[in-house]
Amino acid sequence: MYKRAVDYYQAVLEINTNARGYYVDKDDKPKLEEIANRVFEKLESLGFPKKQFEKSDKNAYYQNTYERAFYTFKTTSEKKYIEFTTMKALNGTYVTEKKVFLMPIKNREKIIAKALNDARKNAAAIAKAMGKTLGDILSVVDYNSDSSIKKDSYYPVGKSYAYGLSVRFAVE
Repeated sequence: MYKRAVDYYQAVLEINTNARGYYVDKDDKPKLEEIANRVFEKLESLGFPKKQFEKSDKNAYYQNTYERAFYTFKTTSEKKYIEFTTMKALNGTYVTEKKVFLMPIKNREKIIAKALNDARKNAAAIAKAMGKTLGDILSVVDYNSDSSIKKDSYYPVGKSYAYGLSVRFAVE
């Protein structure tokens, strides 16, 4: 296990005109801008200023039954990220695309060496149980992205991570 530092947290807020509870019939249906204004007023009162949201030009394929706008929320605070992504739904909104962007792995060589050492210990125990001895490494597959090149992004939030290697050893 090793620690990873978070660069920032991100989630996408979808605001749409398909909001239940806002209108009784088609004529009462508010405009997207009206709903967005109400949503951002409520978010402001909950401690999420509008300046933390960047409007996205995301034009995903949807049936055109209602209007949508997407806003990307970014923060470096895990507490604010969790508050935002777990808040009770506001009429006309959905929180989607929850991601955590991590800083590149520091001391990658040490982490890989430890993972290889752990693999060797586990394989030696298996070889011993088979009545064999462990030989040389035949192949290694690294299941981790090279985060020294770019930041990682993925969905779960966590503090400690396992470095995933698949190591094949000769058995004699």
